[in-house]
Amino acid sequence: MPCGSSTRVHEHIVKFPENGGCLSTCWSTFPEYTGGLYPSNFASGLGAGPLTNIWQLSQSAIAQYVAANVSTGPARYYWPGESDVRENDWAGYLMANIGGRGWQGNFGVRVVSTHQYSLVNVSGGTNPIDSSAFGPYTPTAFYNNFTNILPSASLKFDLRRDLVMRFSAAQTMARPDYSAIGGAVSLTDLNWTGNGGNPNLKPIKSANYDGTLEWYFAPQSLLSVGLFYMDMSSYVDFKTSTINYYNMFYKQYGPYNISSPFNTTAEVKGYELAWQQPIWSGFGVQANFTHANGSTADGTPLVGTSSQTYNVTGYYEQKWVSVRLAYTYRSHYLVGLDRSFAENQDSFGSLDASFNLRVTDAIRISFDALNLTDETLKYYGNTTAQPRAFYDNGRQFYAGVHFTL
Repeated sequence: MPCGSSTRVHEHIVKFPENGGCLSTCWSTFPEYTGGLYPSNFASGLGAGPLTNIWQLSQSAIAQYVAANVSTGPARYYWPGESDVRENDWAGYLMANIGGRGWQGNFGVRVVSTHQYSLVNVSGGTNPIDSSAFGPYTPTAFYNNFTNILPSASLKFDLRRDLVMRFSAAQTMARPDYSAIGGAVSLTDLNWTGNGGNPNLKPIKSANYDGTLEWYFAPQSLLSVGLFYMDMSSYVDFKTSTINYYNMFYKQYGPYNISSPFNTTAEVKGYELAWQQPIWSGFGVQANFTHANGSTADGTPLVGTSSQTYNVTGYYEQKWVSVRLAYTYRSHYLVGLDRSFAENQDSFGSLDASFNLRVTDAIRISFDALNLTDETLKYYGNTTAQPRAFYDNGRQFYAGVHFTL
């Protein structure tokens, strides 16, 4: 009966002692323009537009400008940008294997204890510190303790020599990112928006169920269908609240729409299909398809969840050589929030190839080619009519020689 335990300590501290501010000469003395331009091929893969012939300043001119025009000192202490998160974690598990004629499996339990401390600079407060030019604030400590009991079970049934059924159920948990539970706030002064953390954020917790039927209809061949369901009793979504901060662009104190994470419920359900089969003389094909339908209790989409993903791979396998050509696709999905607004990634497909040649038992040559169709990553707001960013990473090629001693 396997068992074990572990203890870990984490710290995530961000300091922002100063944020430079302009003196009276800021808007009258500018760095000298040296006539330099961005590279002529800058943004060449993104189509026609304004991102051409962009002038740039020399680093030395910028350094001289900052030294002459930017103020420093205690008043420039930028408390909204600081974060202090400390976490002590303990985990232990116990597992047992079971089985009989035509079936086998295991079950167990994992216990996870989390002790969390967050120091947050809260805007305002009953007895605030007012020495900063960025407004009054109150350092506030938050303490949270979480204990999660996570049972799991997995079963396999041999229905026939070529037919297998699997079932698994498990409670899982994941801790939020430190930036999500920290106190640092990122502000966009131009439109009075921002995003920050939530020190009272609870871990993500989910009950997961998965069932699969596998048919091994020929040597090295598989056809399978699976169903899955995830019931998230604690999921992290985002909401907007109004908090007062100092606006460095407009030089005044006022309300910002701040996006911050909070706990809610959610679910994901769907199915999976897979097929693998040799065709002839080392040639074969592999394919899989997943359909997922996920949403929060409010009906908003889940971060990172595509409704459709699939992969189709053609391969050639022999003792000394291996060749694969694979096409991978996923439909659009919510990336998260950017400056308090939704950001989505558009549907994306990529064609990749790999080649491996075993020269001897000790020497192997490899070659990989990624994004052969030169696809562009596209990001947008709520709809494709609101473009946010385009990334043209181009085709990538890797070659190597591997030695085994």
